[in-house]
Amino acid sequence: MPISKRIRFAVFEAANFTCAYCGRKPPTVTLELDHLEPKCKGGTDARENLLCSCFDCNRGKSGKRLHEGVPSAVTANVAEVKERLTQLKALQRWSAKLKAAREGQENQVAEAFATGWGNSCGLGEAGMRTARTFIDRLGLDDTLDALRVAFAKRDRTPEMVDDNLKVYKYWCGICWRWIREGKQDFRRTR
Repeated sequence: MPISKRIRFAVFEAANFTCAYCGRKPPTVTLELDHLEPKCKGGTDARENLLCSCFDCNRGKSGKRLHEGVPSAVTANVAEVKERLTQLKALQRWSAKLKAAREGQENQVAEAFATGWGNSCGLGEAGMRTARTFIDRLGLDDTLDALRVAFAKRDRTPEMVDDNLKVYKYWCGICWRWIREGKQDFRRTR
């Protein structure tokens, strides 16, 4: 099965579109993928086994393994590329964990709204985007604290008791004010 264009481009991009062996770049050379462990010696098309090489260097290396007559400067470059790939994978894992944590925080805000409204009324996509903004700018605790303040205001204000939209707008107003002026200022003027 041929190597996908996506993988090919990712390998070239990770190498800064530079031959790992001679350091030349297009347009003076044509880049290809080289297998660190040659396919003829059992190597695979896995991303970790691929390297950016120019046409001439790839043909010169042929089916040899890197330690078979390849200059040490080249093997050091390959080690650097492998380290970059390792770091990229770690970044991707961290990014996935961060996304899961953010979704958990957004769900906490949505659940707090549903509990405060006394029903399963959701925030909707626009409301969730707003919650994301406030969590990013204020943090989860202050975002939830602003919601508690909004529900307390609702409980003291008869015209807000049955109007979820007014509670939502009041919460947004509190959050934007805290972003602009700081939470301490809000509490002092309340």
